[in-house]
Amino acid sequence: MGSTTDADGADRSGLADDDSRQDEIAPQACCSSGPRDIAHTKRRGRKALTVLFFLLLLAHVAGNVDPRMLYQADEVLPSGPAIPIFPAYFQGMEFLKPFLAVPGGLAEYLGANVSQYFGITFGGAVILAAVTLISFLAAGRLIALMGGREGSMLRFVPPLLLVVIWNRYTFVLADQMALLAALLLACLYFRLPEKPAARAVVCAAAIIAFYYVAAGPCMLLAAVCGLYELFARRRIIGGVYLVIGGLVPPVMGKWVFGLDIRQAYLKLTGLRGGADIATAAWAGLYGFFIVLTIGLAMRPRLGPPARRVANWLRSILGPHGQGRIRTLGPSAALLVATIVLAMGTLDRDVRTFRRICYYSQAETWGGVILQAREYAAEAPPEMYTGSTCRMLNRALFQEGRLGGEMFAYPQARLGTLLLSPELDQPYKTDSLLKLGAVITAERLALESLKRWGDRPFVLRQLAKIAIVKREMPAARDYLRRLSKDIVHGRFAKQQLAKINSRYDFSNDKEIAQIRSFKLAFDVPGPLATQSILEALVDKSPNNQMAFEYLMAHYLLTGQLEKFASRVDHIKDFGYGHMPRHYAEALILLYGQTRWPFDQLQPGPESIETGGIFMSLLRQYKGDPQGLEKAVALEIPGTYFSYYFKLVRLAQ
Repeated sequence: MGSTTDADGADRSGLADDDSRQDEIAPQACCSSGPRDIAHTKRRGRKALTVLFFLLLLAHVAGNVDPRMLYQADEVLPSGPAIPIFPAYFQGMEFLKPFLAVPGGLAEYLGANVSQYFGITFGGAVILAAVTLISFLAAGRLIALMGGREGSMLRFVPPLLLVVIWNRYTFVLADQMALLAALLLACLYFRLPEKPAARAVVCAAAIIAFYYVAAGPCMLLAAVCGLYELFARRRIIGGVYLVIGGLVPPVMGKWVFGLDIRQAYLKLTGLRGGADIATAAWAGLYGFFIVLTIGLAMRPRLGPPARRVANWLRSILGPHGQGRIRTLGPSAALLVATIVLAMGTLDRDVRTFRRICYYSQAETWGGVILQAREYAAEAPPEMYTGSTCRMLNRALFQEGRLGGEMFAYPQARLGTLLLSPELDQPYKTDSLLKLGAVITAERLALESLKRWGDRPFVLRQLAKIAIVKREMPAARDYLRRLSKDIVHGRFAKQQLAKINSRYDFSNDKEIAQIRSFKLAFDVPGPLATQSILEALVDKSPNNQMAFEYLMAHYLLTGQLEKFASRVDHIKDFGYGHMPRHYAEALILLYGQTRWPFDQLQPGPESIETGGIFMSLLRQYKGDPQGLEKAVALEIPGTYFSYYFKLVRLAQ
């Protein structure tokens, strides 16, 4: 009677008891699953935050920093401690040997190799994203090995500081690779067995060997390992590491390898001097790992105060409020910091200038003009140099806009077409070669080679010059050296194959044209630009680039009579009407000397600005200062406004 059986004879009383017990257990299971669900949600949230952070970072690097702009674009920049030259790289032992003879040479060699992929679309963005990811993972692992929580938000600090460094365009990849290597070695140190003597021997040897491989960042390795041991009350071992880290640079760097004391300590650290933002970010990186190490080493002694702070927060916020602060506060702060640092420290002026250099090398002339317009509108006047003008004016010529838009942009009086003291020989060389001033172009290219050594852009120019001069052995030598370059090697091998097949490039349109325009002499000296251009035009009246550059030079220097004596030849190059600035110059001359206006007719825009100018000329007769101000206000971006400024500066 106490039990019930079904048709199969099974006893159901036990099942009923089981059901009642499950009902009792269910609420407890539900309650106990809450913390597990919360922990799982937090882990998923942290993963989502990490993915979002790196997606934002990759988008910023690819779209805003644009590492392509760094590739071989430093020849135009003044040399200095804050502007490192982009590294060249060539395959083979001959290129490797000099790196083996200096501390940090191996890191520089590897950095130079990887840096060449900046020249490939999205290659630089992927490389820099990998650098940040490794720094993120290394920081998290280091925190865990020193007793902290691997999922700490502090892992995001190194990637953020690296972004700040990239935003300033003054870095070389070898510095960051050396930093990553130091962090990875520190992680390996904390994985060693707890045998103090063996640890000390291994770490001391690693610090010394690492100085040879990566130079200055060996001090970070010594500091992290030494400070942790020191504050963890293993003072002798910690002190030994710190002493070794401090003595290795002068002993090995200065006394063994002959570096000056500053280089011995700072090589490949990114600390190149000055109070700029990039240097501050590098200092912040090193400071972060040092403070982090000390804090984690002293954490056991800081436990009670930390718990008192946590209890105080709990009493104010309550458990739910504190949970929201823990989950939402750091995440929101991280995203805000990412956006503010990424956009607030980006040097847009330097980026625009580097884009002008990049597009000029790539002969993307529309891109040069677009970036120069932005640069003229936003950059400080002192940054708008003759180098910028040269690249812009070349682009305007290639697009058929030099005579009509040149003075819509800032122009310097001298040195903005071909020659000036500024160190941008590769860009001058390219224009001189195109003009036909082959000997002058070769002189500047050889100066570049002497100053910077083998660089792809310069080697390509020298090879082309040698081909133009039909000096095939010299061309073969330059192309063999260039064939070892990762990016330009294929081009060099193709050119070598043509030379080896005895092809003389007579059917190459560009080479044939340069040969037909070629001057057989160099024209050094302060008046070289005008002399070169006049000689080129006199030798080859069909040399359109030489003619338009000569007209531009006359306008830049205010030589209106010489300009007017030659400008009639513009009709030989297919123009339907007089380019705007040419017409303005003739109107200016006509208004002053009654020069007969019998050349091509001006366009509608020139007639309009010319009418305004003649009206202002009558209105401000006898008041040159008032005329200059009125012209600048009423018809800016014209040759009129440039000319009166030029006259005032000459006086």
